[in-house]
Amino acid sequence: MLEPVPSSGCSAAERIKSTHISINHKARIVNIDDQKIYLPSNLYALFCCMVQNPGEALSYQQLTQALKNGRKVFIAPNTLVVKVYRLRRLFEHTGLHHWMETVPGFGYRYSGPKIHIMD
Repeated sequence: MLEPVPSSGCSAAERIKSTHISINHKARIVNIDDQKIYLPSNLYALFCCMVQNPGEALSYQQLTQALKNGRKVFIAPNTLVVKVYRLRRLFEHTGLHHWMETVPGFGYRYSGPKIHIMD
């Protein structure tokens, strides 16, 4: 599912600034340079919500609504923490996880480079 990224001597955070990142909405794929990362629908919805509001702190409630995706389902209190953890793990080898910040007592923020979203 994931391919290793060759080490280039610079930190992952520095490398991500020069990386081309795009999202394919129909296929739920995040393209990072030549790598394709397929996301399950709930992680995809959460990630899109974060990157569509770059630099903005999103509350637990806002992100939980993104997970519900208009459905009337129960989301356990710890679910959001687990989903963000899984997102960070999926993107760990790319350096993108550095840009998913925790805002203590409030929620999360994506503070990385702008991501191109394709329909």
